[in-house]
Amino acid sequence: MKLSELAALTGARVDGDFGEIDITGAAGLDDAQSGKVTFLANPRYTPRVNTTQASAIYVSDDAPIEREIPILRTKDPYLAYTRALRLFHPEPEISPAIHPSAVIDSSAVVDENVWIGACSVIGPSSRIASGVRIYPNVTIYENVTIGRDSIIHSGTAIRERSVIGKRVVIYNNAVVGCDGFGYAKDEQRSWLKIPQTGRVVVEDDVEIGAGTTIDRASVGESRIGRGTKIDNLVQIGHSCTVGEDSLLCAQVGLAGSSHIGSRVILAGQAGVAGHLTIGDDVVLTAKSATSHDVPAGKIISGIPAFDNKEWLRSTAAYRRLGQMQRRLRELEKRLAAMEGSSVNERQAVGLPKSSIADHVKPKHELSSETASSNRMIRISTNQLERFRQIHKAFPEKSKLPRKDEWRNRSDDEIWIRMVSQVVVVGRASPAEKLCEPAVRSRIAWNRISRMEKEVAAKVIWEVLREIGARYTGRDWRSCRKTSAIVSNLDHLKTYPRGPKGFITDIALKGSSVDMIRSVAKQLRYIKNKGARDFLMSGFGLVQDHIALDSRVLRVLNHLDVVLPARVTSDPDIYEQVERDLIQQVCDPLGITGAELDQLLFKHYKEIMQMF
Repeated sequence: MKLSELAALTGARVDGDFGEIDITGAAGLDDAQSGKVTFLANPRYTPRVNTTQASAIYVSDDAPIEREIPILRTKDPYLAYTRALRLFHPEPEISPAIHPSAVIDSSAVVDENVWIGACSVIGPSSRIASGVRIYPNVTIYENVTIGRDSIIHSGTAIRERSVIGKRVVIYNNAVVGCDGFGYAKDEQRSWLKIPQTGRVVVEDDVEIGAGTTIDRASVGESRIGRGTKIDNLVQIGHSCTVGEDSLLCAQVGLAGSSHIGSRVILAGQAGVAGHLTIGDDVVLTAKSATSHDVPAGKIISGIPAFDNKEWLRSTAAYRRLGQMQRRLRELEKRLAAMEGSSVNERQAVGLPKSSIADHVKPKHELSSETASSNRMIRISTNQLERFRQIHKAFPEKSKLPRKDEWRNRSDDEIWIRMVSQVVVVGRASPAEKLCEPAVRSRIAWNRISRMEKEVAAKVIWEVLREIGARYTGRDWRSCRKTSAIVSNLDHLKTYPRGPKGFITDIALKGSSVDMIRSVAKQLRYIKNKGARDFLMSGFGLVQDHIALDSRVLRVLNHLDVVLPARVTSDPDIYEQVERDLIQQVCDPLGITGAELDQLLFKHYKEIMQMF
């Protein structure tokens, strides 16, 4: 099949003049050989594009691909690849046949264009439509209806009165229409079985995984909506309904009379209690269970399940319970000591007891022991030894700008550094391309500052796309990075003496904390860690701080340094963690915070392999 034909059939377009390339199949990035088409849906696998042997690749409309390879652009690469797989691996056409060992009741109505395997049984008054495939050892009870082109795999049992729609696939050893689990207690407190007189209705285009059971209703019906996909080993109780296009992953359990909306995702081992309603587009994450109705559109987690974002915060706090308990005990001891001391002092001079607030020392008078108890993190002896080993392994001093380096920077250098600080968010490597003359000239200060705002925004967005910056979106109007850079451009254009005046005023703030806060306040997209990096590695203005970017955080986590949950989002917590690292790591090693930052940032891959 020609590449141009494949593109048309899968909803993609060919970049460049490669339409006449022959494509013979589809495979993953690592497995594809010459003649195959592959796909890239997750950016984390982008490096594998450089090593794949595929002849062409599906990518998203805005994905940057550096390698010379025929590209198929599409909104959803994974969907297009799936369609390609279906083209190259179509379902085999049916060859009508009925095995001699199959048992078909004389009252059953079976179309001529069916395939029925060995030892299958079709009960009285059942109806089997054209194109149906029934594999060996399938049991179909009485009054069952199976729609066109459905496939029933070996070992499946379809119980009485069940209705199976068109193009349904039921995998091995599934049971559709089993008795519901319904019992009533009699006068002797024994369980009396409730007759299950209803049925199961499976609508068109449903798939039912191996070992799954769907119970029929005691009265009425259990119904599975059109297009729903059910994984292996799922239990659906009696009188349940599942809407259209929902996903029920492995080992999900629905208790009786639960009602699931359309496009719902129930992840692995999720559970739903009986007589509940789950609204449309709900996601219940893995191993979660709900005992209450869930409104449409919610994402919930946990047991009992609640809002996913709250659950994530709660689990983060749970991991820190031991640390919180230790801090609480320390605070209780300090409180008791302070209260006891204040009471004794007042009684000694004949004064009444007073509140502890009368005796709390000002912050600047706290002892070193008290300051130590206020630490957000604690570096153990073993952890400090690891930092010492890292420092010895990479003894060269980090090449940081001199403290007065900012005085020598031009407007253009200051501007490009600001752009670079926005670009690095998400991925650092694209920022290096800003130094290339062809790229830099397009957004040079003397050029970009003279453009109309909309023209400048378009140019900036195009450059961001070309260098492979993350989070650029599909249009310059919706790109947050472009919006931030344009906002910063407007700020510097109106600033007295432009970028040079801006950095001069920052330098005159005096303390590094004031400099960082001023940058974070004035520039968009450059906050806690970004402001530190901007002033530290960009201009040498800050030496006693640490930019806790993703690389540094990964190293700290790898060294088992327990960080507070909101370290990157709460400025106060960030500053305290920064102070703790400087006091407990930098001071013993005789290095500055900036040098520790660059040490962990530049050598993080080697450090991750050291321990």
